[in-house]
Amino acid sequence: MINFESAEHSPSAPPPAKRPTVDVLVIDDEEAIRIVMADCLTQLGYTHRCATDGMAAIALMQTYCFRLVVTDIFMPRMDGIELIMHCRTAAPEALIVACSGGGGHNQDNYALESAKLMGSKRVLVKPFTVPEFATLVREMIGPGLAD
Repeated sequence: MINFESAEHSPSAPPPAKRPTVDVLVIDDEEAIRIVMADCLTQLGYTHRCATDGMAAIALMQTYCFRLVVTDIFMPRMDGIELIMHCRTAAPEALIVACSGGGGHNQDNYALESAKLMGSKRVLVKPFTVPEFATLVREMIGPGLAD
C-alpha cells in the first residue's frame, strides 16, 4: 500500500532539528568593521558569525539562533531597518543593536531613532572604540567565556 502522507505530516516524523545557538551575529558591509568586531568577540570568548548585508544575515538566521544581532543601518540589498523588521518576526528572541555612521549626521540620527522604534534595544554610533563595543556586548548578553 502506498502512503500518500508527507513525512512532515506523519505523526512518526522526527521533529525539526533545533538550530544551534551562536552568541552574536555581526552585519556590516564594511569589511574592516566586521573584522574589528569579530576579533573583539573572539578575544572575549563569544561565538559569532558575520554577514555583509541583510540578505546574507537572513540566510544565517535560517541556520543559527542568535542571542544578539549587531547590524549596520546603511547597506546594499537590504538595509538594517528592513533587517530589524525581519528579526522581530523571524528571531524574536534576539536582542538587536543598530549601528551607523555613514549617512551624515542628521541622516544617522534619524536612522538610529527609526531603528529604536522598529525594535533595536540599543544603538552604537560609528566610529566607536573596541572597549565601547565590548562593554555594549557584555551589557546585552553577559560576559564571554574569556571574561
